Amino acid sequence: MCCGIRLLNKTQTSRVGFSLLGLNIPFRVLGRVGERNADKNCCRFKTTAMMVLEALQVLFIASVAASSPLNSPYEPLRHGWDTVSDMFFGHGSSSTVLSNTSLSFLSQNYKMVTFGNCYGKSNGTQEDGVLNAAAILKAANPTIRVLFYFKSWLASELAECSSANATWLAHPEWRLKDDYGNIIDPPYLDVSNHDAANFWLNHLVDLAQQRLPNGDQLLDGFFIDGTVNVNTSRFKNISQARYDGLIAAKAAIIARLQGEIASAGQFALTNGLDTMWAAEHFVAAGGAMIDHFAILQFVNSTTGELLPAAMEALLFEVAASPLLNNRTIQVKGWPGPIIKQPDMWPASWPTPQTPAQFRQQALLQFNNALSYFLIVAKDNFWWSYSWFWHMIDIEPFDPASTVPSGFFPELSCQLGEPKGPAKMVDRWLYVREFEYATVHVDLTKRADSNVTFHGSCP
Repeated sequence: MCCGIRLLNKTQTSRVGFSLLGLNIPFRVLGRVGERNADKNCCRFKTTAMMVLEALQVLFIASVAASSPLNSPYEPLRHGWDTVSDMFFGHGSSSTVLSNTSLSFLSQNYKMVTFGNCYGKSNGTQEDGVLNAAAILKAANPTIRVLFYFKSWLASELAECSSANATWLAHPEWRLKDDYGNIIDPPYLDVSNHDAANFWLNHLVDLAQQRLPNGDQLLDGFFIDGTVNVNTSRFKNISQARYDGLIAAKAAIIARLQGEIASAGQFALTNGLDTMWAAEHFVAAGGAMIDHFAILQFVNSTTGELLPAAMEALLFEVAASPLLNNRTIQVKGWPGPIIKQPDMWPASWPTPQTPAQFRQQALLQFNNALSYFLIVAKDNFWWSYSWFWHMIDIEPFDPASTVPSGFFPELSCQLGEPKGPAKMVDRWLYVREFEYATVHVDLTKRADSNVTFHGSCP
């Protein structure tokens, strides 16, 4: 046995298979290519089966990428342009449930909110916590959209706080194993396993069908994290070919999820839209988040300035791609030049240390972060701004909160519709006009990127 495939001599044949889009696909293995080593390094050669599998993966990915998002039955969420608040969303986690005061604040200040990562686990399961929060939010504001955060294969919620925990624990065969049969730790869902994939899919579909007493749905969709890693750096002893198959399997079950929930106007939104690869490989999902927007790989870790070529590609190739036109796109804004998460600036930009300092810098950096979003914003692009992914980063009532007590006044400034796309006025310098605002972005000088409002402003 090598790489999970029984090795045969050149005259033997056998039937093996794999699962894709929930279908068991068999194929015939004719011997092997290469010479077997006596030790566990036998995975250095490829069996014929693996070569066939790789070819089928390429065909599958190409078929997904080629399918036009314009043909999707899902209609993306679109916002107005009166003020930036019309397109503002929040995303947070908390092990305890929020107070009614905090939930009321969310309902009044965000158009869309994502709960997850074991939200409310100290009071029960995350499913109870998120669904109860959704019910409270929608009672206060029936137009708010609520998403449930769920990981695509890291099984931390399933192991710690999910109502599906007992089923997960009863099926150790659903855990991802390396090429030698060793269980990966921490536990991951083996998305290439037909039964495991169906378990994950059915659990989310069941959640999507939960309703308020008046019949309205509680959830508007799912934020699916951990979708777009393209190499095996997080795992030992999983070949790149097999890893590529796992990525394809993730794309397949997310496509199935989108197909199951689209008719109700719900959507699956994948995280990690930082490259064209991600845009192409997860095109079947109803939405995506550009997560590392103007941070991490787009920032000079010494000076804190943007890396202009990388940021230009993100803004005017990835964000401008037609593949994003018929999907709900979330863009995550961040305070300042974060070079390591959570919340670390370069040495030349002293990182805040106290909640008061975090609140102060969040307010000071708001306009700059907004400029990078508005330079590319479309009516299906939604913007968030916070230090990290905790509830204390999107609501102000906890003493440790990083949110200014007066929130962000510029959210209420008049904006108006864009007069057209951004225009390059010099190398690395872009300008975009709105009805009541002008956006300047200098990809070489952070201090010169800003939004000037011309209309009414608090």
